[in-house]
Amino acid sequence: MPVLNKDSQSQKSILVSCDHCHSPFELSNYKKESVILNQNPVSNPQSVEGINKDIEHTYFNCPSCGHAYTCYYTDEHIRAMQANLRKMQRKQSHRPTAAKARQANELHQSIKQAMQLLRIQVETTS
Repeated sequence: MPVLNKDSQSQKSILVSCDHCHSPFELSNYKKESVILNQNPVSNPQSVEGINKDIEHTYFNCPSCGHAYTCYYTDEHIRAMQANLRKMQRKQSHRPTAAKARQANELHQSIKQAMQLLRIQVETTS
C-alpha cells in the first residue's frame, strides 16, 4: 500500500507514494467496477459458494505506472449493512447513548470482517 501523507494546504487531498515506481501522486479519485469471477462450476463447484454475485471492487491506480491498489470489495449484503450503519450514526447524533454506540461499533466490526472475507474469497477465486 502506498505511503500516505496529509497535504498541509488541504485536508481533502492526500499525497501518496507508489510502492512500485515510487512516484508521488495526489489521491483524489477512486474507481468502482463490478467483479466478474472466473469460475467453472463443473471443475470447481466450491469456487463461488457463499459469494454474492453483485460484487463491487473499489480501487485507485498510480497515474505514473498504472499499478492498481484495492481499497475494498462490497456485495449487496455489505452495502446494506453500511446503509444501516449510516442510519444508526445519523440517529445517534441526535441522542447518543452508550448502548447505541456499542451497537454501531459491533455493526462496524461485522462490516469490516465481511469485507475481509469477501476480499479473500474474490482474490482467491478470480
